Amino acid sequence: MTATEFLKDLQHQGFTFTLLPDNKLAVAPRERVTDALRAQLKKRKQGLLAALRQQSARARPYLTPRGELIVPLNAPSKYHWWSGGQSVRATLRELEAPLDVLARYVEGDLRAQQ
Repeated sequence: MTATEFLKDLQHQGFTFTLLPDNKLAVAPRERVTDALRAQLKKRKQGLLAALRQQSARARPYLTPRGELIVPLNAPSKYHWWSGGQSVRATLRELEAPLDVLARYVEGDLRAQQ
């Protein structure tokens, strides 16, 4: 089983992975990580990191047809406003969101743009 297949299998089982600085990897939920799984994660760490980086490179925030902002959890951490990434406003501007969408998410943006 390749690292990508291993990663996808674990994700289908409900595990989530977060790339951390210094080539570290966070796995959740921690309480479901058994000793056997922990050993496999250590053994396959470099391959998992590469597979996660590849996934992250493809995942990007987007707007739905209804103007809802979607930020996939596997999007680059730059977009994770909830953990120190750029603001929602910056992401919406990067996506060239219409003024009404900006106004829904960021109070005062509509008035500031007029």
